Amino acid sequence: MAMAAEVDRSHLFLPRGPGEVKQRTYLSEAKRQLSQLSNALGFDESAEREVEKGLALAMRPWGNKIIPDFPSGWYSDISTDHSPIEYSVAIDHTTGKVQLRFLMEAQAEESTLAAIQQSALRLNDDIQKEYGQTVSLERFHLISDLFFPSSDEVQEATTPQGPTIYPFAAYHSFCVTKEKELEWKLYLNPQARGEKNAANLIRDAFERLGMADSYSLLESIMAPTDSFCFFALDLHAGDHARVKIYVQQDNPDVAAIAKKLAICPHTPKEEIERFCETMGGSTGPYSSSPPVIVYFAFKSNAPLSPEVAVHFPVSEYAPNDAVIKQRIEAYLTPVSSTSLATYHSIVAALQERPLEQGRGFHSFVGFKYSARGLLNTFYVSAEFFGVLSPIPMSHRPTRSVTCAF
Repeated sequence: MAMAAEVDRSHLFLPRGPGEVKQRTYLSEAKRQLSQLSNALGFDESAEREVEKGLALAMRPWGNKIIPDFPSGWYSDISTDHSPIEYSVAIDHTTGKVQLRFLMEAQAEESTLAAIQQSALRLNDDIQKEYGQTVSLERFHLISDLFFPSSDEVQEATTPQGPTIYPFAAYHSFCVTKEKELEWKLYLNPQARGEKNAANLIRDAFERLGMADSYSLLESIMAPTDSFCFFALDLHAGDHARVKIYVQQDNPDVAAIAKKLAICPHTPKEEIERFCETMGGSTGPYSSSPPVIVYFAFKSNAPLSPEVAVHFPVSEYAPNDAVIKQRIEAYLTPVSSTSLATYHSIVAALQERPLEQGRGFHSFVGFKYSARGLLNTFYVSAEFFGVLSPIPMSHRPTRSVTCAF
């Protein structure tokens, strides 16, 4: 079966020069970048050590491999250039609090879905052993068989035209604040048993978790052309542990996005529209891939009151990262001068090329509005392999869905 590893996508980006990262390993490069980002955000040494500890665990044992000049083997869709890690910073505009995150796809020796599945499950176990006082896999174990089908079951999800599954097993996210508040999250594949089976799979997962009412509410606002792309769990116990479901709409405009998020009464329509129009440079419709994605976060103690968010793929709607930076500045200026300064610190910490050179440094920008106020998340690529080409907007490239959170 044709997996992601067999697809040549090298024409989509401008690769780094031969040997430019030859002596860098995945772990050493990610550690360097996260250290720079931690320092820019004002983390002290103990908070930075927590980031390094989580990174080393997540990259065990493959992190010591040398980064090749081009991606090979299993193509990860976590980031714009197929690097298996992406960084993000969430800024709470009300409190000024920041959270540093990385999103990771555990790698394997073999470029097969079965091998990637086993790597993800091993990382689950390692996280449980290392962070057992705060991490709980209880909810995952209730639904794991839904999202980790056997090889035979994967074959059943294949049509004569090719596989209908989306090629990933699981992503892991680690989050740290200045106050050393730590959190692990797990992202699973709704299309693990085929695109046509995704809705049934998600319904079954919600029911097993005792949240059937939440799925009924979600189902009531789903359009026939909507599809599920991620199912996420906070890996801790308690009523406040969230279940998040990510939905992509078919060519939505700002009005359609705002209407979808109206399920949460705290989210102002005008702010959603301003965010999307600024990030996308228009009111839509937005038709590039990866698509605009919205998510709904449910808690067992508030099953009918989800928090909502929109993640905008800014790399697909601007000619280069310099333009994206200008748009983010225009959006943040009336929101918070402190948050704008924090965003500038993020860029200064990780920028290693002229932003006019291409796209991909910025991948997504997130917008979340709740009863507590507004939160934006800025997603930044590690760019281990290259830069998305600055292609004219009438010739947008298409690549697989990627969103992290």
